[in-house]
Amino acid sequence: MGSLIGTLKKHARRIGISLEEYQSLVNSGQKWCYKCRQWKNKTNYSQDKSRWDALKAICKNCDYPKKDNSPSKPERIEKAKTGFAWCRGCKEWIQKVTNSKWRGACTSCLAREQKKIYHENEETRFKIVQRVRDRRKKIDPISLHLKNELMNISKGLCVYCCKSQATGLDHVIPVVKGGKSKKGNLVPCCRHCNSSKNHSNLNEWLAKNNIIPHEVFWILFTEEQTNE
Repeated sequence: MGSLIGTLKKHARRIGISLEEYQSLVNSGQKWCYKCRQWKNKTNYSQDKSRWDALKAICKNCDYPKKDNSPSKPERIEKAKTGFAWCRGCKEWIQKVTNSKWRGACTSCLAREQKKIYHENEETRFKIVQRVRDRRKKIDPISLHLKNELMNISKGLCVYCCKSQATGLDHVIPVVKGGKSKKGNLVPCCRHCNSSKNHSNLNEWLAKNNIIPHEVFWILFTEEQTNE
């Protein structure tokens, strides 16, 4: 008992009130928050069994500070019970879809976030585009590292027309004809040549369009033949 009185005296002195006044407030279910410096109901405090009253020294609002005026964790928990969640994009309460996993934002805001990541991150963008293409063609994925390596070899030029900037990689032997997505069958190519060649036979397409590929093309393509 003496130890408890000593603790109460210490807290009363730190706040600047008398022991009697401090005890009265504590007995009425109040607790002083040392961060926002306000008396609040004890229900506004999280448990901490290491302290004399088994409650934290700061209230829940101070313990879980708001970001950008967003609701605190306790507020979110209470709202979740009524089926609502805070959208970090809209900055407002959104009614959650039943049995749907909440990811911190509504579907519209999540789509905007993904679009931003797509446009700002080259590697992520490349992986997404590649995944979509692979799904359509059911071919092996091409790594960004391999793409950059081949682009560096051709100095960014299309190895077919030798004039335009390469925008992607072409399968010399088309996938539909058994071509592989690997070094030796992939060459840097501009959009026009890639579209024009499509699934054509290489020699027939070169002759038809009177195209003489860059010497780099033969180095890259013959590598597959020697490695088979």
